[in-house]
Amino acid sequence: MPQAHVEGSLPYLDMVPFAQAVIAAAPDRLIWGTDWPHGKRSRRAAPPNEGDLLDLLAVIAPDQALRHRILVDNPARLLDLRLIRCVGLAQKAL
Repeated sequence: MPQAHVEGSLPYLDMVPFAQAVIAAAPDRLIWGTDWPHGKRSRRAAPPNEGDLLDLLAVIAPDQALRHRILVDNPARLLDLRLIRCVGLAQKAL
């Protein structure tokens, strides 16, 4: 786990090449998870900011269609939740 964070930048930027390699290897087998609620890591360490983690996903997967696959299509296929697909289609229609 990365131990350093430059104030004012996104956390875990050192993990971007690894995450992109995972996406390249199996884009249809990847889903997003933030590990929420975050367990207590230490008294000094604050839990990650969910907004920063989602911003990081945009760095890891800059293509909107790929992010949609990771956030909507792959979980829907895995969990067979047709509702997720409906929400995704409704958002596209707006």
